Amino acid sequence: AVSAQNRGEAFDLAAINNNLQKTVESMGNSYEGIFVTDLKGNIFAGSIEGGKREGKHYSGINVAERDYFKKTISSGDASIGDPIKSRATDDVISIVCAPIKSSGSNVEGTFCMVIRLSNFTGIISSRKIGKTGYGYMVDKNALLIAHPVKEMILSGNLHKLKGMEEFASQIVSGNSRVASYSYKGVPKISGYAPVEITDWYVGLTQDSDEFMSAVNSIRNSAVMIAVISLVIGIIPILFLAKKMLI
Repeated sequence: AVSAQNRGEAFDLAAINNNLQKTVESMGNSYEGIFVTDLKGNIFAGSIEGGKREGKHYSGINVAERDYFKKTISSGDASIGDPIKSRATDDVISIVCAPIKSSGSNVEGTFCMVIRLSNFTGIISSRKIGKTGYGYMVDKNALLIAHPVKEMILSGNLHKLKGMEEFASQIVSGNSRVASYSYKGVPKISGYAPVEITDWYVGLTQDSDEFMSAVNSIRNSAVMIAVISLVIGIIPILFLAKKMLI
C-alpha cells in the first residue's frame, strides 16, 4: 500500500523523485509538475519543472481537502480539479488526478499531474472583439479563472458583482447561449459555452452599444463561433493530460 508511514521501506524515494524530475523536464512549461500521494493526501514524492534550480518542491504538502483528491479517492476514477493557486509556486493551476490501485483494485493513493493554466487562460483573456470585447472563463462557482484584469483571477466572482447575479446563474447552468447583463452601469452582451470534461465555462463579452452597431444575427453567430473555438482549443490540453493518467 502507498503510505506516508511505510514509504521509506516500500520505495526508493530518491530514485522515484529522480525519475519524476526527468519526466517533468521533458513535458515542457505547460506543466508545473507531478506528484504522488498516500490515502491521507500526504505528498511523499514529486517534482516541479525547474524545481532543482529554484529550490521548489512539493514535500510537506497535504492535499486531502482538495476537490480533485476527494473525487479520485471516492470514485476510483481520474478527475480534473478546479483552478487554484499552487502552494508551491503561486501559479494558477489545475490538477489532473488518477488513482493508484492495488492488484485487488483498491485505491492506495493518487498520481497527479499539475497543469499551468496561464498558457491557455492567457489566450482566452487576450481575445479581443472590437474595441470593448474580451474573453473570460469561470469555474462551476462563477469564480473568474481567466480575465484581462489579472487582479480579478481567482478573486472576482460573478455571483458577487452587482448587476451580474442573474447572469452568473445562467452561465453556470451548463448551456451555450448569448445573454445580456449590466456591469458598473454599462449594458453588455456575452456569448458563453461549457468546456467539456471540466466544470468550467468560457465566454466573450462586449458592450451592448458596440454589439448592436452590427447586424444582430451575424454578430450572435460570430460571438458563439469565437466562444466555441476557444472551447475547442482548451479541451485537447485537458483531455491529453487526463488520458496520460488513465
